[in-house]
Amino acid sequence: MTSIRWPFFAVFVQAQILELLRALQYEMNMIYLFVAQDLQAVANRCDRVLFLYRGTIVEELERNCLSDAKNEYAKALLASVMPFNRH
Repeated sequence: MTSIRWPFFAVFVQAQILELLRALQYEMNMIYLFVAQDLQAVANRCDRVLFLYRGTIVEELERNCLSDAKNEYAKALLASVMPFNRH
């Protein structure tokens, strides 16, 4: 039995993995496709964001232009988590 709270542990592990991906990206000059439902993580890690609805890309935005969404679905997703805590 452990005293670690699992929700905290999961967040901690996720943060470690995301930081590892960031380090690899810069150290190895690599790009990667990051697929996620966590818009906060996406906004903090990705240069461009694609919004898919039923398998179709409905919006493509640069990270610094997320508030410029035109598609209603993308706007609704962004509104559910705005304002972003950008680092």
